[in-house]
Amino acid sequence: SDRYGRQVAEVFAGGKFLQEEQVKAGFAYHYARYSSNCPHRDAIVAAEAIAQSNHSGVWGGSYEKPWDYRKARR
Repeated sequence: SDRYGRQVAEVFAGGKFLQEEQVKAGFAYHYARYSSNCPHRDAIVAAEAIAQSNHSGVWGGSYEKPWDYRKARR
């Protein structure tokens, strides 16, 4: 559970780690601030490095990370 009581989980389907797939495709960012307890954190970190090097998805443009956007709007 996160600090708001929401359930947080790693999701696997068809033998794939879905968070890793999303990050690798550039459809999501790795939010390192909250991933310290994630059992497969290293897979997400590696996936983000692949997405960055391939300029996939969010890494193909000049997008603002959601947590930076929220911080700037305070």
